[in-house]
Amino acid sequence: MSDNELDELLSQLKDACKKNRHHSTNETNLSTVLKKIDVFINRRQMKQ
Repeated sequence: MSDNELDELLSQLKDACKKNRHHSTNETNLSTVLKKIDVFINRRQMKQ
């Protein structure tokens, strides 16, 4: 899987998490995942 595909997948995952957050009892888990995704994306963008 290419970096671009991974970035695309991560942003889709992020959007899905944001949409589902207010329905979910796992809100803290989703928030943590979202933060990790953000950090990961930012770190990868800095490397490029």
